[in-house]
Amino acid sequence: MCEALGSSPPGYSVQITRAGLDPLINGIANLSEAYAKKSPAPDATMDISNVHLIFKGMSISTLERPAFVYTLQAPNKLLTKVTLPKVIIKGLFQASRRTQFETQEDQGNVDFTLVNATLTQSVTLGTFENGILRVDQRDCKATLGSTNVAIQNNQQSFSADAVRAAAPAERQLLATNLCNVLTQLLTKKVDRALAQLPSVLSFSNNVSLKGQLTPAFTVDSVKVNFSEESITGFASAWAPVLCDTSVAGSPQAILTVSDVTFNKLLYLDYKSGLLNFTLSPSSAPILYQKITLDCGESGVCLGNVDKKLPERFGKDAKVELQMEAPMASTLEFKESSTAMTASWRATVYITKNQEGAPRTLVASGAVSASGPLQANIQGEKAYGRVNIAELKLKVDQPEVQSWDQDAQSLFKDIVQTYINDFFLKDGLSLPSGLSVENASIKFSPHCGKAPFSLDYTGILSSEE
Repeated sequence: MCEALGSSPPGYSVQITRAGLDPLINGIANLSEAYAKKSPAPDATMDISNVHLIFKGMSISTLERPAFVYTLQAPNKLLTKVTLPKVIIKGLFQASRRTQFETQEDQGNVDFTLVNATLTQSVTLGTFENGILRVDQRDCKATLGSTNVAIQNNQQSFSADAVRAAAPAERQLLATNLCNVLTQLLTKKVDRALAQLPSVLSFSNNVSLKGQLTPAFTVDSVKVNFSEESITGFASAWAPVLCDTSVAGSPQAILTVSDVTFNKLLYLDYKSGLLNFTLSPSSAPILYQKITLDCGESGVCLGNVDKKLPERFGKDAKVELQMEAPMASTLEFKESSTAMTASWRATVYITKNQEGAPRTLVASGAVSASGPLQANIQGEKAYGRVNIAELKLKVDQPEVQSWDQDAQSLFKDIVQTYINDFFLKDGLSLPSGLSVENASIKFSPHCGKAPFSLDYTGILSSEE
């Protein structure tokens, strides 16, 4: 009830009671359940590089009745907690990409399943002084505290053929920004639904609470998982991607680093001058590179390989290592030391002057390496260092099998030096816009849970 205090300025004394709140809470539950299924959210668009994405018809297809729990913290203060047992949001998204000759268009489905989403809202009516609640006589207002929404155990899946419209160079941007887009879409949907609640909340026949619920929607964690079909002409550099941008807890980014991505990193390092290698002849030179370790007159080849090469093959020796990654490769960095395993398909050429003329030995075979990895993440980059404890080399050709032992330790040094001093030297950048502190970044195949692996297949090719 509202009671005049008889003092200047006039005011009210108000007591919030459960008898007045129960019908209100029940009414809000009915309204929210009915509204949620009524109308889809407006289309949302985003552009990443030259890829245009449109999210269409995002609507709630399933909503289990919200459960309201409220606590009277004081005669004038109310704390409500709303739990949504299960919400399923569905829609479509379209992607288009203009090329020099045509516009490529595709579309896919979006499906969110949210479990136990919770919303908390505090309401304070007037001021409470000496056991008396005071509100202005002219406007019986309430102060609405911040609204927080936490979503746990949520799953979102994409049947996203549309992502194939992105060129390999743009997939990192797509993968990173999809999380942000989905968070925004979900935010707008919840805010829009809550905005439909009555602007005048009646606590009794005599007292009304004026004000609009305009909550600030925050997402505790959004996970995005999309997959795509293998389409000829579109290399799948980032498929699938599981992006966890947790606000609370331990943030991490999980993504697949494919052969295209790995080899592109090599290519970019080459163009920037970080690597001294020559491109192997190929119609698509980005697919593999030759890393040239040339001692020259100084006798310095590459990192700690400089002493090994002259000892075995002479000061004028030149080594070319052709690296190929024909399949999706994985890297997983953790703060603690983990095991590293690696395999390559590669070709090693060793050239030296013999009897006044250059002679090249080409060796082929299977190479595998394993050892501990120390890794950490600082800001926007992941750093690591590998110590290869064991390297096995199997040369296929019988005529040069005696070369196994000589080449094995040399190749171990080359591989270890390449990984540490070049591939991991300046750290690996996290996806655009993602900065991780005191957490981990995982690069894993098909979003799997495999332990760390640096997985390439390789060859030490050989002919005399």
